[in-house]
Amino acid sequence: MRYQIAIYAQHTTLAGRWDQDWDPDTDDAESDDYMVYEGSLKQIIADADAADERAAKSGAGDDTFWRRVARSLREAMKYEE
Repeated sequence: MRYQIAIYAQHTTLAGRWDQDWDPDTDDAESDDYMVYEGSLKQIIADADAADERAAKSGAGDDTFWRRVARSLREAMKYEE
């Protein structure tokens, strides 16, 4: 099964959180407000691992963002199960 997960990319209070209401068939899909991750469960978990690694190498602020991305991808996959 293939999944499509949208993560808020803007540095706001929602940064790094996944969007349950995101609709890929609307203008949201063209928005710079999201980073979209697509693939199988294994691929999405690999993306979460990569975000964790990026967080470890990032400076203050960006590290929190990438940790949220990693956590949100994992939460989204649990929600989809």
